[in-house]
Amino acid sequence: MVGNNHASFLRIVSDAAQNVYSSVPKTSKQVYEVPLRDVSQNMLETARNNPVLTGLGALSGAIVAVPGLASGPILAALGFGTAGPVAGSVAASAQSFAAPAAGGVFATLQSAGMAGYGTAAVNLGTSAVTASGMAFVAAYRYLGGSSRAM
Repeated sequence: MVGNNHASFLRIVSDAAQNVYSSVPKTSKQVYEVPLRDVSQNMLETARNNPVLTGLGALSGAIVAVPGLASGPILAALGFGTAGPVAGSVAASAQSFAAPAAGGVFATLQSAGMAGYGTAAVNLGTSAVTASGMAFVAAYRYLGGSSRAM
């Protein structure tokens, strides 16, 4: 009985593998039949028709790839300086309002401002927020939203 179950299992796996293998050439042929020139022309046309979204997409892609492009200037603008909170800044006001807890949001932001342990967390958050925004815009456009409303 065990040998019969084993043979049945092998036959099912073999049939599934054959089905997958036989579908690969069809799928590959369909992919290769799309002329690359048509794809690039479509991309250029979309970029020309949507210059603002194209620019924002390029900027967002750069921020996802190199999040320090955005997080560094934002931290500096908020007053999270390389030597601690900058006097008279938002960071200094926040610090005077409540004592920051070790490992908390303020401490992590200040650490990132000082190029410490918080840098990785802030950069990851920056990339995640930017990528989420890109995904939202892409989904909105894919579902028929207008770029003029944005």
